[in-house]
Amino acid sequence: MEIMKKTICLILALVLAATFLTGCGGNNKAVVNGEIKAGNIVTFGSYEQDNDASNGAEPIEWIVIDVFNGAAQLISKYVLDGVAYGEANADADDYLIPVTWETSLMRAWLNGEFLNTAFTASE
Repeated sequence: MEIMKKTICLILALVLAATFLTGCGGNNKAVVNGEIKAGNIVTFGSYEQDNDASNGAEPIEWIVIDVFNGAAQLISKYVLDGVAYGEANADADDYLIPVTWETSLMRAWLNGEFLNTAFTASE
C-alpha cells in the first residue's frame, strides 16, 4: 500500500509539474523576497485531507522541486488521494488492461474531478 501511495504521489507530481504560481495569493510564508525557490513550501488550491468534510477542504501544501522560466515544478507534501491508473481485466486474475497515459483513469480524474475540486477558476 505504501508503494502505491508513493507511486500516486509521484504521478501527481509529474502531471502537475511546471504549474504556474503567479496569482496564487494567500499567505505564503515560503516566498522569500518575492522569489520562490526549490525547497520552499507553497500553498496552492485546497482539497479534503483530514477526512472531516464538515470543516471544508484544507489548503494543499506543495514542495517546490525546481523553478524555471517563471514556472515552478511541484510535488504535493502529502498524498492527496488514491486513484487507479488503469482497470483490471475481469476475465483474468491480476491482469491489467493495457492503457496509455492519454486513456488512463488517473489522467481523467486529474483533469476532471481533481482539477475542478482543488482549484478555483483563477488558480
